[in-house]
Amino acid sequence: MKQNPFIFSDEPSWRLKRHLAFWLVWWLFQGFLYSFIAINSATAYIVRLPTSIVESLIYLTAHIFLTYSLIYFVIPRYIVKHLYRKAAL
Repeated sequence: MKQNPFIFSDEPSWRLKRHLAFWLVWWLFQGFLYSFIAINSATAYIVRLPTSIVESLIYLTAHIFLTYSLIYFVIPRYIVKHLYRKAAL
């Protein structure tokens, strides 16, 4: 696929770029999402946004670890082989 190699290529450099782009977008999305707390003022959202961006960066490491451990460890070893109790543990 010469058209849109970022999306369709299986080359390792493109795969790495796709993963980095995904996690960057996920981090920013979560940062904006965490900044919406039960408040009455729109200015409080602006004040809360930088803090929530930093918090989402901290949580990002846990998201990455859990995602890749499920994708590359739990699902192939347990779920595909119908070992659901071991997967739950």
